[in-house]
Amino acid sequence: DIEPKLKTWYESTDGGTASAGLLLAELAPEPDRGKPFPNDMIQLLLRTEKGAQNYSWSQLTACLARSLDVQDTTASISQILEELLPPTDQSETGTSSPPQTVHL
Repeated sequence: DIEPKLKTWYESTDGGTASAGLLLAELAPEPDRGKPFPNDMIQLLLRTEKGAQNYSWSQLTACLARSLDVQDTTASISQILEELLPPTDQSETGTSSPPQTVHL
């Protein structure tokens, strides 16, 4: 089930349409895979209002239900989400601890 990982990714992006564009671009069929989507295209796919900067969880899941191809497997989507998720080895603030000084 891809939903928990998708939900984690969605929450990490705060529902920003720019982030959705990255995901949708990675899910696009060849030869468009990985190419940036124009904002208008992202809004059309998510069915948001023109100029919207955010989208809802239900808009994302409906978009994916409409748009996924038979070649999009749970494993391939999971891998894309892992690549798009921010690193988890840092604290909530996104800062890492300072390097330790070694005294000889």
